[in-house]
Amino acid sequence: MATELLDVVDTAVKIGLGALITGCATYMVNSTNNRNDRDKYLLEHKINTLETSAGKVDEYFDAWSGLITIVGGISRRMEEAGEPLNVISKARMNQIKERDRRLVDSWPSKSQALSRFRLLGAQNVIEAINKSNKPQRVLRNKVIFDKEIPSYEEFKAMRSDLNQIKEIVHSEISAFYNDLGA
Repeated sequence: MATELLDVVDTAVKIGLGALITGCATYMVNSTNNRNDRDKYLLEHKINTLETSAGKVDEYFDAWSGLITIVGGISRRMEEAGEPLNVISKARMNQIKERDRRLVDSWPSKSQALSRFRLLGAQNVIEAINKSNKPQRVLRNKVIFDKEIPSYEEFKAMRSDLNQIKEIVHSEISAFYNDLGA
């Protein structure tokens, strides 16, 4: 009888120990899988947010580029015709105002992008985007408020500033994107 009891206890311990090991292993595997799934979801969401924000910034840069381009074209034509740069015809001013309206309409896109970059912690991207504020303000003050066309040389410098800022912003976005997967 003692041997039978000992066999029963031995079998119970073996079954219980096996069940305990299986249960612990299952818990650990499921916990790891859930954490990996969560991390994967968060990474996908961050990448989606980053890509959307980059698109919003490009909308803003496209609008700003449109304003600079029309101003540059008008500047070149006025200089070639020997016209004074502080006397803008109504038709030309309407062209400028249309492009300026597109720029102003793109500001919410820029703001949304900045908010999302803040959420992601992409401080370098935010700083790079904010470098666009002053050159844009200089252009708008001169053309929209002072109603004066910059010289063609000034236009080329403004276009160069825009291109340089765009390049820095895209480089910072790319660096942040590459760091997400690390």
